[in-house]
Amino acid sequence: MLFLIYAVTAFFALSCFAVAGMDGRQFANLHTRTDALYFTVATMATVGYGDVYAAGQVARALVTVQMGFDLVIIAALVGAYRQSFTRRSGHADGWSS
Repeated sequence: MLFLIYAVTAFFALSCFAVAGMDGRQFANLHTRTDALYFTVATMATVGYGDVYAAGQVARALVTVQMGFDLVIIAALVGAYRQSFTRRSGHADGWSS
């Protein structure tokens, strides 16, 4: 699961950097790969400082897809943790009575 998070983060950071390289108006203040990684991690963490943001339609579409992936990853992590907890505790519903 950790590998998936790293892969998704790298994919979206590189995608943002590529989109910014094709059209500098798509992202505000995204000029380097570090900026792209910073923006991707801030989006994944749902922090969104606002210093780097999607300004164009292509960038906004890309970030919308990233948000969907992020939600799926978080849901999968929570599901895996709950399933692991359920197995260890021996309770079918995951809660002790």
